[in-house]
Amino acid sequence: SMKLKHNTAYLTFCVQKNKETKEEWIVIEKEAATADVGDDYLDAFIADMKGAKTCRFGVVDWNKKLCFVAWSPESAKGKDKMVYASIREGFIQTLVGVQIKLQATDDAELSKEAIVDATKSNV
Repeated sequence: SMKLKHNTAYLTFCVQKNKETKEEWIVIEKEAATADVGDDYLDAFIADMKGAKTCRFGVVDWNKKLCFVAWSPESAKGKDKMVYASIREGFIQTLVGVQIKLQATDDAELSKEAIVDATKSNV
């Protein structure tokens, strides 16, 4: 639904776990509407991705392209990194219209420049 109307600027996702059953699932942590964030929302997307101080998935609609970002900072717990890494590809396959995938482990890889560069037109 993100792709068709470009009403959503970005989404961030986190993995939640039921402590009793050990079942894990992915939930939308934040959905930012294009109308609410204005034109220059990459800083907000990056801040939301980094805000949890652990792994996150995100999808950002930039330059009319959907870019999937897997954020796995050095500071994240090893177990979190393993969980996110193990479900990443399967999760990407459920997302319709994602053209670009970024794997980021530090500030240089999860930056405005990296996203702008990844989504620029190849024309």
